[in-house]
Amino acid sequence: MSDITITNGLPDDAPWIFANTDTSNLDQTNLINLAVGKLALLGASQGQTLQTQTGVLKELVGSVGIVNDVLTSLGSGWGGETTNLGFPAESIGFTNFGVYVTFREGFPRPIPPDTYANMISATEKMNQLGVQFGGFDAYSYTLHGSFGGAYLERLVLTRPPYVGTITSTASVGAVSLSTVMLGAKFANLPLADGQVLLLTGPDDAPTFPGFPNEPKTFTYVYYSGSLYRENFNFQGTRIGTLTGMAIPSTAAELSNWELQAKNTNNLGGVSSAQLSINNTASLTSTFELAPRTNTSPADSDAILLGIVDASSLSYDMARYKAIGSNNEVFLAYQPYPPTVVSALNDSSLLITANVGKVFEQKIGSNSRTAIITADNYGRISFMDVSETTKYVSKASSDEILKWRSQYAEKIIIITQRSSDQQLFVTNLAQKYQYAFDAATYVLKAFTSALSSTANNI
Repeated sequence: MSDITITNGLPDDAPWIFANTDTSNLDQTNLINLAVGKLALLGASQGQTLQTQTGVLKELVGSVGIVNDVLTSLGSGWGGETTNLGFPAESIGFTNFGVYVTFREGFPRPIPPDTYANMISATEKMNQLGVQFGGFDAYSYTLHGSFGGAYLERLVLTRPPYVGTITSTASVGAVSLSTVMLGAKFANLPLADGQVLLLTGPDDAPTFPGFPNEPKTFTYVYYSGSLYRENFNFQGTRIGTLTGMAIPSTAAELSNWELQAKNTNNLGGVSSAQLSINNTASLTSTFELAPRTNTSPADSDAILLGIVDASSLSYDMARYKAIGSNNEVFLAYQPYPPTVVSALNDSSLLITANVGKVFEQKIGSNSRTAIITADNYGRISFMDVSETTKYVSKASSDEILKWRSQYAEKIIIITQRSSDQQLFVTNLAQKYQYAFDAATYVLKAFTSALSSTANNI
């Protein structure tokens, strides 16, 4: 045996040790330390139990808050309204790239004057609302200068920059396309007036100060069959700042963007789809509420947050997630289960009309699910889905009312358990205090007795 040592509530390197309390050596036992130490040890044990049961009480109180959050969520609607991003109808499938006169009367305007401006503002809105849209599909910029003696501005709508190499070192005037070799991914793309190209020059091109061995990359613009270096005049113009735009290939892709945009009209400002996902997850959650207590053994089973058997729900939508080669995220909110096809690489499937949609290919007892996507240059392919989160997109008011009632019943049960646990914790606190009070009284009694004895000698 050893001396009484108390560690509960104390630093590991500073325990409370009562000297000479080893009862195996009674000749050297300090009776005062032994009596006080035993009572203090009892108090420390009660304190450890009190700490544990106080934690249980906090969990019970927290459980009420969790259920209340679900009730609040259900009360704010099931899926809410989708967020209108402001894309004009003519932006869906837009491919009308080129140079347009914008500030001179009498020139044709092949697109409505505000279409490009609305596309830019809608893109900015997506950035603000956390939409994953895979990067810019187009850029706009303005050519400023004079044409035929009159000052004007010309709007340019272009694909993202093409990349390649150039053998010419000319810095002024037109450069022939024959001196350019585009990268493999750009080789078969059409060139419209105003298209920007990032071209790496030859070894004898002028070097940048301090970087004599770095590749020399220059910005060129395609115009009327030739290339022109940026910041050098062609037909009296100069290039303005590029402004990025996203272009929805189809109504399905635009719907995917609107469903994932944050919605300030519902609880927490989450997206319409995310609110439906959260509510569906709450209904089927296996998270344990109201932990077991020591006060009511007959009522000690944990309560689950979910109130619905997952197998009884009719899932009609899913969030499909795919990860690109550069770790870019693609999300599609589409019907569940997805449409089954014989082959995902079928050319009849990889068409513009299917961009943003999800399909499934059965392979024996397995399956493969993919999102049809279009890259920033309009080329269509499919991406394998890495994560599927199915959910119920809509619920009737009667169903929501029934579920809210069941959650309200959970709160009543948990609140009763909290009340019982509070009484139990109060009782433990009294015992804890009593043990240390007794230790204090014993210490005082022994001290008084020793003092009286000393005075009588």
